[in-house]
Amino acid sequence: MMPIKPFNGLEAAICTIAMAVVGYLVGSLLAIPGAGAVVFAIATMGGFLLSAIHRNQ
Repeated sequence: MMPIKPFNGLEAAICTIAMAVVGYLVGSLLAIPGAGAVVFAIATMGGFLLSAIHRNQ
């Protein structure tokens, strides 16, 4: 098991914002009421998970 490295705040923020923007754009393209907010939330969590995985490697 690799030791968990502490978060690099800037990396986590950039990754999260990028995922959130992509999620928001996809939700907007679907044109379903509320889809943007749901995808935004999922993408935000995905951004944190991806940054955590990235920091673990």
